[in-house]
Amino acid sequence: MTGSRFMRASFLRPSLLALASAAMLAACGGGGGGDSGGSSSTQLAITSDNATSAARAGVAGMVTSEMAGTADNGVFGTSGINGIVDLQTRRAHSLAAHALAQGRSQIAASATVNCAVSGSMTVNFDDRNGNGAFDAVGESISISAANCVQDAGSSLSGAFTLTLNQFTSLTNLTLGLSFSNFSASDAASGMSTAINGSLTAARSSATLVTVRSDALTVGVTAKGSSHSYSAQGLVATVDANSTRTQQTLSGTFSSSDFGGKSVKVSTPVAVQTLAADDYPSSGTVLVEGSTGSAVKLEAVSATQVRQSLDANGDGTFESTVVKLWSELF
Repeated sequence: MTGSRFMRASFLRPSLLALASAAMLAACGGGGGGDSGGSSSTQLAITSDNATSAARAGVAGMVTSEMAGTADNGVFGTSGINGIVDLQTRRAHSLAAHALAQGRSQIAASATVNCAVSGSMTVNFDDRNGNGAFDAVGESISISAANCVQDAGSSLSGAFTLTLNQFTSLTNLTLGLSFSNFSASDAASGMSTAINGSLTAARSSATLVTVRSDALTVGVTAKGSSHSYSAQGLVATVDANSTRTQQTLSGTFSSSDFGGKSVKVSTPVAVQTLAADDYPSSGTVLVEGSTGSAVKLEAVSATQVRQSLDANGDGTFESTVVKLWSELF
């Protein structure tokens, strides 16, 4: 099984997400700087008291982007973009082939399929050109999960819809995704997540997906506490293969953790997680608040992360602590 628990025990793992995730989140080319987004009155002043909460917003961004754009299967099985397209399209092909055999030229096929362990997914396939393939602009696949368990200990519920906005091939397409109370839970980590809103995911190769969203809300419950995040101006890249997932991220996040104020999240150094690891082993996430205040996360290993604080905004990180990645969940 590919994928990491950092991403698996997360929000949308569609992927979504994303998500998605989205995820989804990743600045084109990565990097910080530029407009920090939002006015100073709505931005969070990052201090020693709230640095960890602000850092969690950065983690939320990475998790969301991987969920939204991951190319592997992971704990949430088909919920990665590629997994959804590859598996659900095959299911839709089967539905469409049956409809074609009955002489129907415009197909709106529907079926409920069992998940690998328990529960079910209802799949609706709108085949605009009637050829039995998910290959025409405007075609859609809607999935409603009812306690769907694809891998032991994880489950999916709620609904999401994929609409084909652009299509050249299965490795060159753009999907629109919308989520309605889509949730995922992971028994091993004790984490549950929920997502509402929409995003686009552009797949430009067998491994690379770019995720964008201006209307995405993600909630997560872990270790007895709940957190919610809203993303604006979200742009993410997720490059995932059988050995590792690499991400970059850019976006503005607000959270209930800090009174609805916002922070800007970026990745000066792309974040990489090896398939065999639970958390990233390299990369940097920068979370910026008002008046230049910032908290920086640097992967030390697949288990530890260095958290540095610049509370007065002078560009110097005056305090640093090494902690476990798991402390940010």
